[in-house]
Amino acid sequence: MVAACFCVQQCRSRNALIFAPIGCVFITRPLCIKVQNRVKHKMQPCAKYLARHLLAKYCRMEFLLYAFAGSLLIVTIRRSYQDVCVAFGLSLFALLCPLALWATILLCPKTYDSLFMRADLALRLNPLAVVTWTENHRLVGFLSIIYLGLPLAFGIAYAAERSMVMVRTALIAGMASFPLYILFPAIGPGHKFGPRNCMPSLHFSWALLLAWNAKSFPLRVFGWAFAAATGLATIGLGEHYFIDLFAAIPFCLGVQYAGTYEKSIELAHAS
Repeated sequence: MVAACFCVQQCRSRNALIFAPIGCVFITRPLCIKVQNRVKHKMQPCAKYLARHLLAKYCRMEFLLYAFAGSLLIVTIRRSYQDVCVAFGLSLFALLCPLALWATILLCPKTYDSLFMRADLALRLNPLAVVTWTENHRLVGFLSIIYLGLPLAFGIAYAAERSMVMVRTALIAGMASFPLYILFPAIGPGHKFGPRNCMPSLHFSWALLLAWNAKSFPLRVFGWAFAAATGLATIGLGEHYFIDLFAAIPFCLGVQYAGTYEKSIELAHAS
């Protein structure tokens, strides 16, 4: 985090978009892993399984630190009221989202994981085989950076173009996904216990919306590359089934329509 702050302060706006994420990833990740291991070691003898599992995932801190880095990137390049609100909302989301997702455990004690797994196998797709492949090729670390680095990618995209459509679609997707998690509760093929946040894949949905709403060619290239890597990460880390990714596509189409509906009406009246 210190490296990200230093890079952002020392660089111009365009350079900050390059050096801040690099500094954040390579400096904060070893710290997060060290803290995570210490927390697991101290809690294991005395904590209950639920509390240990929750704190172990929450104290990985990469997701939170990447969100702080993305927020810092936004307010460093520009400091308008809109930018401050977006940066604050990004950090607040990173703080509250894990707690909201874990509430799905109480609301949905039973899951549809077996049904989703059968659906994948019916399509001749095996998510567990992808998990094994990523572990054998030592891609877990890289995929974890992609998966947890979503808020930093959003900070980069917003700082580059300040697109409020991107912000609106991200908010709509987040609000619309929670009822679907209640209707179709599932944990993921790589977990035996955890929040019900599979159908649809919100990580993949946000990455798709980021790519769809990018305007400049460099940001589009970055967005689609990040979306492809996020899709691989969600399967390779055992967080989602293939059917969750397929469901994210029509979900994003609906979210995109809702996020741009007001703008389309204004264009129709103008013409």
